[in-house]
Amino acid sequence: MLEDCDELISGDAKASAGQSLSRLLNLTDGLLGQGRNALIAITTNEDLSSLHPAVVRPGRCLASIEVGRLPYREAADWLGTSKGIGPEGATLAELYALKTGAQPVTVPRQAPPTGMYL
Repeated sequence: MLEDCDELISGDAKASAGQSLSRLLNLTDGLLGQGRNALIAITTNEDLSSLHPAVVRPGRCLASIEVGRLPYREAADWLGTSKGIGPEGATLAELYALKTGAQPVTVPRQAPPTGMYL
């Protein structure tokens, strides 16, 4: 299980992470991976369209599973109360924050590039 591997499997992974992506791909289905009965699970918060094509190509990526918000009822059942849960439900991160008494943090969506105007 590889968690939060955004830099490792991003579209510009070769430039930013060097040979790490190549090593991962060799381990999974290259010479190193042949004959091994291993599945590698990788988590990321990035959109699949921004990942390196070698990572998500058919035959290499067996499944793409997106974990979104739990619906309101499921979120309330998980938390044991509906306090702090909006009508749209909640993410697991928000629920863990509520459970520990922390303020849930929401990440604002990135604005499109401005085009570097003067």
